[in-house]
Amino acid sequence: MSTTPKEPADHKPKKDGQFTFTTTEVVDGKKKVKTHTLQNAGPLALKVPGGVSMDAILEPENETAQLRLGLAMLMVTDVPKDTMAALRSMPSDEMMTILLRWLNHGQVDNVSLPESSGSSD
Repeated sequence: MSTTPKEPADHKPKKDGQFTFTTTEVVDGKKKVKTHTLQNAGPLALKVPGGVSMDAILEPENETAQLRLGLAMLMVTDVPKDTMAALRSMPSDEMMTILLRWLNHGQVDNVSLPESSGSSD
C-alpha cells in the first residue's frame, strides 16, 4: 500500500480543520485510491498526558517527542477503523510522516488552554 499525504497545493483545508491523506492499493489488478480523514489535532493536545505534551513543547526539534505526542493524540481520538488500519499497515516512515504533517496541520501550538478552576492564592 502506498500513501500520499495531500499537500496544501493538492487540497483546500476543510472548514472543520480535518486533515486528509490518501492510500493506494491494487485490488484485483485495479488501482484503488482511498481518502482517510483525521480530525483537527489542535484540541486533542489538551487530552494527552502532561508529560508527553511537556516533552514535545520543551524540545520542539526532537522528532521523537513530536511523534510521541502525535501517537498519544491519535489514541485519544475516535479514528475510523479503516483509517487506523491504513496507518497501522503502512511502513513506519510513511506513518510518521503523516503523523507529523497532521500535527503541523492542527497547529497544536495555537490551542487555547481552559482557565484553571483553582485559586491562585
